[in-house]
Amino acid sequence: MRLALAAAVLAFAAAAQPVPHAKVTPHPAARHAAAHTPSVTVRVVIVSGTPQRDRAYASYETSDYTTVFSQPLVVRVAGVSDASTAKRRVQFTCVGKDCGFGDPDQPEGGDRKGPDNYSIFTKAGTASLRASITHSEPSGTFTVYAEVLPKAGERAVKSGPFTLTTY
Repeated sequence: MRLALAAAVLAFAAAAQPVPHAKVTPHPAARHAAAHTPSVTVRVVIVSGTPQRDRAYASYETSDYTTVFSQPLVVRVAGVSDASTAKRRVQFTCVGKDCGFGDPDQPEGGDRKGPDNYSIFTKAGTASLRASITHSEPSGTFTVYAEVLPKAGERAVKSGPFTLTTY
């Protein structure tokens, strides 16, 4: 009995002693992700163009309506040095059902990425889009976001929304 009691005390005492841990190496994917974490956050800030309200006009070729907004949507690139804002691309995205950019008055050098995306080069750190929206209903509210297209080592943040209303 005493021998069993002594063995139990020794077992508890041994369990209370710290045991050296094995060296843990991170998974290769975790090391890769840590090495490629963006170090700079770039964003666009709305300068002007929201909110806007304009009249929709029926299109002769299709059954859609088009609204050409009088003020351009203007954003400024922030979070990077002035030298790196020279040749940036800003992508404007029209969000929501039945929201697409129309063809008239789009800027030179712009690039359509789809009916609801339009990409533009910056000039002096700003980008502007004269928005014309094609939609199927005569009235509605549309939301447009702008985002600078990031370069290596950057993370992009979208602008606040532009609110465009048709009637």
